[in-house]
Amino acid sequence: MKKLLSLLAATGLVATSGSVAVACNKKADDKATTTAKKDLTKIGEANLKLAPNANDEAAAKSAVIDQIKTKLNVTVVEKTDITFSDFAKAESSQKAGSIKVTAVESSALITGSATFSLTFKEAGETTSPSIPDVETQSVKVNETKTFDVTIQNGDNSTILKANVKESEDYLKDVKAEVKASQDNKNIFTVSFTGKTAHEGATIVLTYGEITKNVTVNVNNADSEIKDLKDLAKSINPAKNTEEEAKKAAKSAIEGFAAGAKEGTDYDFGKFKAAQAGDLDAVTNGELPVNSHSGSKLLKGSVTLTWTVTETK
Repeated sequence: MKKLLSLLAATGLVATSGSVAVACNKKADDKATTTAKKDLTKIGEANLKLAPNANDEAAAKSAVIDQIKTKLNVTVVEKTDITFSDFAKAESSQKAGSIKVTAVESSALITGSATFSLTFKEAGETTSPSIPDVETQSVKVNETKTFDVTIQNGDNSTILKANVKESEDYLKDVKAEVKASQDNKNIFTVSFTGKTAHEGATIVLTYGEITKNVTVNVNNADSEIKDLKDLAKSINPAKNTEEEAKKAAKSAIEGFAAGAKEGTDYDFGKFKAAQAGDLDAVTNGELPVNSHSGSKLLKGSVTLTWTVTETK
């Protein structure tokens, strides 16, 4: 019996000692956890100014959580680790908003509190990348030109792509490259060469998921623009009328500069009918032709003539 009691006593002593040891270890763990908590007051005044993507409370909370993660390297959860209070909406660029964040006492991650300043988000302002509008470009056949594009809110790593619009064949050698000698990798130089004369060719710019079209007018080279002074001046209308004279003139002009059109490339002046008579008294008919200043096919002017003989 004494042996049994001695055994039980010994067992009880060992168990009690074990309990004490466990309790001591738990206190040590709690102390270690408390020490590992990050302090909101350590974020620093310079990092308390935020620029949420909207002027509402939800955007403010999201910006605060992101800032805590960035500056304290810890991901906190609202209500579990932090609570928000005293939200004041930013009303203008001169009147910033604010929001207070306080650590939940039971949080294993964070302690302390801080008040963040919130800058005003202008209406229509965006932080997403965008390609600005590019004015209409002009280039001559076989001429190479360039223009620069600065990506708004670019990420300094995505590359701008430039291509000819599918199914078009008016441009060649279209490409985009980061602008030389620029630390800002959001500035690109787009180059292109005229291939075939056309009003309204298209370059398609692509940056990530966004696109932008640029219109290019491709003109004939100066050497390909015909001077009306070189057009044969004599025509032979079927009748000595304005209608027939213009018909003969259009045929002659079309043969001289394919594709030239009245109203687009040239206009007719005042018609003068030919006068028949004796050989010395014949008066030539006249029809002036004047090129349009914006024509890609013709330049200059000419007066076309014809004669009629007296019928007996």
